[in-house]
Amino acid sequence: AAVGAPETAAVREEHAVKLQAEVDRATPRVPGSSAPPSTSASVAPPAGASREALVPALQAAQKQAGELVASVEAHRVGLVASVAAGCASLVEALS
Repeated sequence: AAVGAPETAAVREEHAVKLQAEVDRATPRVPGSSAPPSTSASVAPPAGASREALVPALQAAQKQAGELVASVEAHRVGLVASVAAGCASLVEALS
């Protein structure tokens, strides 16, 4: 496993939790709805994940979040930008 993989997974899990909280806030469940509560997928790196695999994945996530900043509602910009910045800092930490 790559050095920093568990830490990277923990940070990405926190990103997922924060993003899911915003989705849940923006689209609350209707009482009596049969829709199951949303769950976040695990973001743990695959067994044996290498630094060479983690860095491009983080760069892609950073780029995707950065592109979303211009199109999301103003009250969501900070959250999306912080995900982009978090990915950038993880890339630096792994480099």
